[in-house]
Amino acid sequence: MHILLLTNNSQATDILGWLGTILSSLFLLPQVIKIIKTKNISDISFLTMFILMVAQVVWIAYAIMIGSTQLCVANVIQCFFTTIIVILKTYKFIK
Repeated sequence: MHILLLTNNSQATDILGWLGTILSSLFLLPQVIKIIKTKNISDISFLTMFILMVAQVVWIAYAIMIGSTQLCVANVIQCFFTTIIVILKTYKFIK
């Protein structure tokens, strides 16, 4: 019954969607901060970050195709942080 009420309330649905967008968008921020503070990126898997980055680009394309602003915003922000990690790992700016 409660689930039915929640799905019929577009304002509650939007709030949950944007809350999920914000939280999932920021999940890599602590990792980026740690890398910059410690100047150590050796424990980060390049392949994992690269696959994540490609997946995020695919999600962005999908979000645009279906017109989902929340999904697009979340993945653009995630892709930004992932790209920073991939660049740092690729070019070894931080040892």
